[in-house]
Amino acid sequence: MLEAFENFFNLINLDKNEIESLYHLGIEKSHLGDYESAIKIYQFIIALDDVNYLYYKALAGAFQGISNYVDANKNYELSFIKNNDLENYDCLFYQGVCLIKLDKKDEAMKKITMFLELCNKNPNAKMKYALLTKRCNLLINLV
Repeated sequence: MLEAFENFFNLINLDKNEIESLYHLGIEKSHLGDYESAIKIYQFIIALDDVNYLYYKALAGAFQGISNYVDANKNYELSFIKNNDLENYDCLFYQGVCLIKLDKKDEAMKKITMFLELCNKNPNAKMKYALLTKRCNLLINLV
């Protein structure tokens, strides 16, 4: 069975630039509201390259676009696990939003609090995520 998968991937043999082009096609599909196509594209490229956190983040956003908050939350989590650096702190915010939609307010507050704590510790994050931190404060007051 494993050999069949290896043969399949050897047959496809996409290089990094081609995978990156598919990723951008997925972004275009998402921007056009064609989330189902974007999801298929992202799942395909994740099968080829399961290391790039951006692919999981984009997949999460597409799932969120079709109100599939369970899979969106799961993929934001995977994205953050793969890269918990500054450029990916927003996954925590978006997880919080998904968890609110799933009526898991305590879990949501943990993610949002974690996002705010990371931003408060890092001046660059404070600047980068200024609008999201304001949205967090609004969410905290609403929940």
